[in-house]
Amino acid sequence: MLANLFKRGEEEEGVGKEGHRYIFWRKRQGLENNLTEQFMGEIREKVRTAAYLRHYCSYWLEKIEDGTILLFYKNSGGSPWINKYAEAENWLREKEEVRLNIDNIERPNTKWVFRGYSDVDVKVVLN
Repeated sequence: MLANLFKRGEEEEGVGKEGHRYIFWRKRQGLENNLTEQFMGEIREKVRTAAYLRHYCSYWLEKIEDGTILLFYKNSGGSPWINKYAEAENWLREKEEVRLNIDNIERPNTKWVFRGYSDVDVKVVLN
């Protein structure tokens, strides 16, 4: 729906402000499911060094009173430096379980209801 307004590539590689290389992945389909395995497939294929992970998601909220739609972004935080795929998988799985728990959906107040996810992103900063 409105997600196309904020189009960005499904995968992006580059160099951050501090000179660290990064890889960024965005998923827009199957967002009602735990995406750990999909992201881990990408990580196993591309990451060969210690890394720092970040997990983000965005979702649609609707205001009950007037039908206003809001795209809300949530940064789930970053991991410690990770040296093993198992550590990355456990960390990602935990973040995905929190994301999928509807009770964890942040809203400005109780007049806003969750309408669905827009996308889920993982950024890996390489050592």
